[in-house]
Amino acid sequence: MSESYEKLRRRRKPKSPSPAPTRKEADLYIDVSVAPGRAGRIAVNRGDNPRELADGFAKTFQLDKQAKEALVRLLVENMRALFG
Repeated sequence: MSESYEKLRRRRKPKSPSPAPTRKEADLYIDVSVAPGRAGRIAVNRGDNPRELADGFAKTFQLDKQAKEALVRLLVENMRALFG
């Protein structure tokens, strides 16, 4: 039995690690100053929903509703300028 096991073990090829998923470069990066010494970056791609981007950023940086709405306006303006 151990001979059979050894033969099988030698025949099996080790699995190669799957390649890490590659990230596509964003169409636009927007750096947002949240507070003195505190900033974040939003990666924006064509077709992104500005409100969803702002929601995620606001949640991460604990922004209030007013700051989040200002961020939505900023995203819309920049996306219109770039994507039309």
